[in-house]
Amino acid sequence: MNSVGYINQFHSIFDKYKMKSTTKALMLMLLLLINLQSKAQGTIQLKSENIFQKNGFGNVHVNAIAQDRFGYIWLGTSEGLYKFDGYNLAAKQLNLDGKIFLNKNISNLFIDSKQNLWILNSETGLLRYNILNYKTDNFSSDRKNQNSLRNNHVVQMVEDNMGNYWIATTDGLDKLDIKINDKGEETYRFTHFISSFENSIPSNNVKCLLVDNNFIWIGTEDGLCKIETRTGNIEQHEEINFNNQKRSSIATISVNKQTHDIWIGTIDNGVWVLGKNVLGQMLFTEFIKPTMYNSKELNTILFDNNFNIWLGVNGGNVVKFNMKTQSSEEVDLQTAGGQKVNLMFRDASGVIWMAHE
Repeated sequence: MNSVGYINQFHSIFDKYKMKSTTKALMLMLLLLINLQSKAQGTIQLKSENIFQKNGFGNVHVNAIAQDRFGYIWLGTSEGLYKFDGYNLAAKQLNLDGKIFLNKNISNLFIDSKQNLWILNSETGLLRYNILNYKTDNFSSDRKNQNSLRNNHVVQMVEDNMGNYWIATTDGLDKLDIKINDKGEETYRFTHFISSFENSIPSNNVKCLLVDNNFIWIGTEDGLCKIETRTGNIEQHEEINFNNQKRSSIATISVNKQTHDIWIGTIDNGVWVLGKNVLGQMLFTEFIKPTMYNSKELNTILFDNNFNIWLGVNGGNVVKFNMKTQSSEEVDLQTAGGQKVNLMFRDASGVIWMAHE
C-alpha cells in the first residue's frame, strides 16, 4: 500500500483518541515492556516493571535507550549511565584520564558501527566509550578552537554510510570526520553548519536527525532540510510549512523500513509523511492534523515488524495504528501508573520499551 492510501482512514480513527495534556509530572520513571495482547475495547495493557527500584536505585528520569551488539541495554538518565543485562541493572562509571567521570543529565545515547557508545550531555558535549576495549575520551566545545564541537548541548548524533558523524546541537549542526593517519594515530576534523551561512540549515536549534542513504534529514525549530553527505549541498523543504508562510518546528523524524516512507512529527503542525503516491511520485502528505491532539507535539514515531506505527504524544498516551487493517489501539498508561511517554525504543528482539512519567 502506498503511503497516501492510509492517510485519510487514520484521521477518523485517531479522532477517538484525542490526547489530554497534563501539567502533572511524576518523578518516578518506569521502563515498560509492551504486552501485545489487547483488551476487547481496543486498548493495550502494559507489562511493567520498575527495574531501578528492583535493583536498589532511586527514581530517575530516563532520557535515552540504546542496545549494543551483545544485547545489553544502555540507559541514559538524569543520574548517569546504567547497563541492563536482562536481569540486573548496574550503574556504569567511566574512567576518563585516570579519573572517575560522573556523567549526569544524559540527553541521548548513540552506538556507532565500531561499537562506540557515545554519551550526549548538555554540559560535557560528547563522551565516547568503546564497549570492546573500554577506552574513553571526550569531545567538547572550545571557542578558541574551530576544530572542536560547536556547542556542548548536544541533542542527537547519527553516522552516515561513509562513517562520518553528524551532531545536532542547540547552536548548529556539526560533522565529525575521524581518520587514522600513517602513524596509526587518530585525527579528527569538525565541519560546522550554521543558519547564518548562505544555503545552510534553517535554524541553529537542531532538534533531530535521520540518515536516509546518502542524505541526512535535519529537523530544526524553524523548518526541515536535508543535506547530501558526499557534496554537503543542502536542500530546503517548505512543503510542510503553514500555507508556505510560517515554518514548522520539527520534533522527530523516522523512517519506515518496510515502506521506505519518511515520517516527520512537528511541534505545531501535525505529522507528515514523505512517500510515493499511486503514480510513484514522492509527495509530502499530512497524516495527522495538529487539531487532533491537544498538546500538538508528537515526540516519538516508532515502527514494528507487523506494519504497526506507534505514535507517542507529549503530554498524552500512545496510539498503535496498523497500516494493513486500518485499525488503531490506545496504550493504557494509567494501569502502569504512567501519565506521559518520554520515549519509545524497539530492541533487536522486537520488544518495545517505553520510558514514561
